[in-house]
Amino acid sequence: MKDEESDIFKRNVQEIVGELYKERVKKIKEKEVLFYRLDEPEVFLNWAVLNNFLLHGSTRKIVENLKPYKANDKIKESGNRLAIYITRVPMVAMFCALTGGVDGLARRHSSHTKIVQDEVSYDEMYFGVSDINKVASGGFIYILGKDQVDEEANGEFLAYREVSPLAILEINKKDFPFDINIFDDNVN
Repeated sequence: MKDEESDIFKRNVQEIVGELYKERVKKIKEKEVLFYRLDEPEVFLNWAVLNNFLLHGSTRKIVENLKPYKANDKIKESGNRLAIYITRVPMVAMFCALTGGVDGLARRHSSHTKIVQDEVSYDEMYFGVSDINKVASGGFIYILGKDQVDEEANGEFLAYREVSPLAILEINKKDFPFDINIFDDNVN
């Protein structure tokens, strides 16, 4: 991301955090990556996507660059590419922050998300896993700029090279506002 765009993002993060969360925020600096913990992460994530930032969720705490990995998804229409999979849907990023990178956990999600000028709304949301006991108690959402993406395919954004997140938001399972269902992994 360009230095100017990065500076604008950091100023906006500081401004929105200051306004919305005042003393309830802890900011930790680890190896030059900014980690945030917010009481209401959904509000911040909605703001981020409405301001053209993208999201990547994982259970893994990564303090360096994000690296491309091959997705473990049997039903991907575009195939499993060696890439960083990125979204502009806050609930998908939150779901991935609780389920992505967990060994032996199959997951599925579908949603109808509407992102317009100043609102993010959801309809027909489904989030499911093969083993509810493997859903993490918390995870991380990596905030990225659109210029860090190499391709958009089937509503996903893909980066084929390492990228450095602008900031990282830590979330807890209780922050996720939807039910996570259980499905039989042997059923297509």
